[in-house]
Amino acid sequence: MKSRAVLASVSLVVFACLAAGPGVAQTPAPSPPARLSPAAGPRFTGAPEAIREIEAAFQRLNRLNGYRVRYSERGVEGASVIDVQNPDRRRTLVPQEGATLEVTQVGARTIVRLTRPDMNGQWRCSPILSAAADLPITNPSRLNAEIAVVKLRDEEIALARVAVYEYNIRLPEGEVLRSRVYVNQAGGLPRRWSVLDRDGNALGTVDYYDYNAPITIQLPARE
Repeated sequence: MKSRAVLASVSLVVFACLAAGPGVAQTPAPSPPARLSPAAGPRFTGAPEAIREIEAAFQRLNRLNGYRVRYSERGVEGASVIDVQNPDRRRTLVPQEGATLEVTQVGARTIVRLTRPDMNGQWRCSPILSAAADLPITNPSRLNAEIAVVKLRDEEIALARVAVYEYNIRLPEGEVLRSRVYVNQAGGLPRRWSVLDRDGNALGTVDYYDYNAPITIQLPARE
């Protein structure tokens, strides 16, 4: 399903890294789809109050030193954890069967390593992933898209009250990605972003936590 593409960019990272890993055949991978580009930024439509609230929430997120997200996808066992250091640094840990994939991104530079018993776990540069370094897997407010915002009824997540927004994303080629954004009423920071299927069930979910954590991300020395 095409609508999985935005939240599944972590999966794109996984497969490209596996292709680049030591002991695995070097096969060319396609460039990231242009529709995921964050270059132009979002254009919001909807009730002005809802737009102001959702913009303010992501502005607060972007002003933090750092935060973490947990990305889970329906039908996929385990969750990826992403450390974010604003404005352009990320460290992603993706559990694999008997292995761990680690992707470190600083600006336009990306290096990866896959650690498992039959691999040496060397860090390797990845020009493919460097081109994709700014994919907004952790932050839909950086998408190049038209975004229709509608405020829904408040809910609770882990006993915390959250404001809920329908967040429908029209990508440049016309596809509409249904999603919802949940914002903590205490502090006004995003708590969750979920992409939905046609029945309103979550396909993929990003959960935000560890706001303003003292995260420092550097490119590791290549071994």
